[in-house]
Amino acid sequence: MQLSVEARLLAVRTNLSEAEMYIGPQLERADIQALQAATLSTLGTALPESYLDFLSNHDGLVAEGVFLYSGISRPYSDGGSCLALIEMKLLARDRGFMAGYVEHG
Repeated sequence: MQLSVEARLLAVRTNLSEAEMYIGPQLERADIQALQAATLSTLGTALPESYLDFLSNHDGLVAEGVFLYSGISRPYSDGGSCLALIEMKLLARDRGFMAGYVEHG
């Protein structure tokens, strides 16, 4: 990820509380490869390198209405979990909207 993007993300993070901004831990290389393979087999498309680069630094981001889906489901402290990219795409596909797209956030 470009240093200027990383610096801007961290600057935003310092101005928001944990409740206002979630930024995930880095996704391991094996998880990125598994995500890419699952995306190809499930959705029939490859993910952009820029998105994979982001995931290698931060697996998911939620801030002020902006969502960049994580590559894997992440548990919440209350026992629930967030849905990841493929799960969100399948949910959108099942609902009939955005059927021809792979949304990253």
